[in-house]
Amino acid sequence: MRPTEIQGAPHSGEQAEPAEGDSYEEVVGVLAGMRGVLRAEPSVVLPGKAANQIHTLTATESQNKAAQVLAALARAEVGQAAPATRRPFSLPLLRWLVAALMLLAAMVPFWAPELFGEPAPLVVGSETALAAQAIEDLGRDGTPRRPVLMVIDYEPGQAAELSPVAEVFARHILRLGLPVVTVGTAPGSAGVAEQVLTRSAQDMSNVSGFDYEPYTHLVNLGYLPGGGVGVVEFAVDPRRVFLSDFSGHGDALWDQPALAGVESLSDFGALVIVSGSPEGARAWIEQTAFINADHPIVIAASAGAGPLLRPYLASQGGPVDGMVTGLRAAAQYERHAGLVGDATERWSATGGILLMAAIVILIGNVLAGLSRLRLRR
Repeated sequence: MRPTEIQGAPHSGEQAEPAEGDSYEEVVGVLAGMRGVLRAEPSVVLPGKAANQIHTLTATESQNKAAQVLAALARAEVGQAAPATRRPFSLPLLRWLVAALMLLAAMVPFWAPELFGEPAPLVVGSETALAAQAIEDLGRDGTPRRPVLMVIDYEPGQAAELSPVAEVFARHILRLGLPVVTVGTAPGSAGVAEQVLTRSAQDMSNVSGFDYEPYTHLVNLGYLPGGGVGVVEFAVDPRRVFLSDFSGHGDALWDQPALAGVESLSDFGALVIVSGSPEGARAWIEQTAFINADHPIVIAASAGAGPLLRPYLASQGGPVDGMVTGLRAAAQYERHAGLVGDATERWSATGGILLMAAIVILIGNVLAGLSRLRLRR
């Protein structure tokens, strides 16, 4: 603030100056009605409009027409919307019909399996046939009777696709009279491995009448943490990595019949990797190549991870002897090994659903074409 008037007595010989004043009066705020108040902003910064237009907008004729069309659409949309009329309740009969047909196609293979064909036959030199042959060679005369290490590298969410493959491997190994040792490298894989071993032993017991006992024919070591580093440590010294198994049994674990004589990865007869991602299988293949060079390696992968692991096959210069990819290949493996299990049943159900889906799509396209022809006429 400043005083509205400055008055003082003039000195001798000087003429009295007129009083200094300010006619500005504040109109807003707490200082409203007071004079001599400094203005909040000078007049030079008050908003205004430039006298001269600096930039001009250049638009073509087509752009002007498009803008007019857009403006017309915007004007047409402005207005009161009509209330939506409630339609009477109606059942989507067509959708329910399609769902019923799909459900029927999924159930028929279990009721009448002879109505659907068998999985595609194996051809000589296929990946699945090589995998089955690599496991079958472990039971030949003169081959050392060593346990087989099965790596379970998938989560429970992938069990529907990969558990049938893991179970057919386990049943094939048990039929040869070899112990199966599992290790899980995914956080939730240890429980999946326990389920795979339990179901496989039960199925083989129902077929052969032989009781497969834990620590003699079946061992689940549990979860192996650490990624690639954990794989290397297990390959070098598994006894130091696992002091107890999945069930907590630690007293003389490595003295049990299934694990006796196992000092490193090279003491296993074969390495079977069941993986839902290519990264997990790569870790075992690449990090253990210097130890497991003389033993067969077999991979079971999901349909999505299979193409990324195919370069590791021995036919392409890699260390892998065979590979089973997807549910269809698992069903082929069962047929080739003379086993019957979930893979064949699930593949039959999948084939029935795919066949029915193709039929529904074909009928829908035919009906849509006929309706269009009728409208044109």
